[in-house]
Amino acid sequence: MTVMQAGGTITMTPSAGADTGLILYPGAKVPPAGYAVPARAIAEQGYLVVIPSMPLNFAVLNADAATGLIGEHPEITTWAIGGHSLGGAMAGQFVATHPDAVEGLVLWAAYTASDTSASGVDALVLYGSLDSGAAKISSDQYTALLPADTPIIEIEGGNHANFGSYTGQPNDPPATISREAQQARAVADTVALLQSISQGSD
Repeated sequence: MTVMQAGGTITMTPSAGADTGLILYPGAKVPPAGYAVPARAIAEQGYLVVIPSMPLNFAVLNADAATGLIGEHPEITTWAIGGHSLGGAMAGQFVATHPDAVEGLVLWAAYTASDTSASGVDALVLYGSLDSGAAKISSDQYTALLPADTPIIEIEGGNHANFGSYTGQPNDPPATISREAQQARAVADTVALLQSISQGSD
């Protein structure tokens, strides 16, 4: 696998190349490196993964970052976008405003405030049962903004921060499972979605 950093953006390319890719928006105040561990695990399954650098580490300041990244990788024929926390919300906004650009949406500890229900993407929501925002993430108010039949998956014992590798998340209860276990679940379910949209494009 090749790992490249340019301007803070991290790109992970499988050794055999890839035709399906994931753009992963970081959570608020978290640099791209905070998601390098799960991103590498996803890339090792044969998918290009790009974690963009955001202005001041806030995805809300460049929600359309995916547009340029897609243009930089013409070899990728099938794209998903995802993100953690605020990054996930901005990924949802991107889908709502660019419904034909991607085939998948992955939300880690996040909800979309933008209506993606008619976008036609395959979506997935993952959150920890101990996340202080769990009730909001899984609420009817926000799940109604997702495509019908979107899986809303609770990771028992997980919290908010452990989707990444960073510290200092305010008001985040401690997890009762390991960071490694929580990320492994996130990686497995994300890879399953990538596999599904890749097969759907064949």
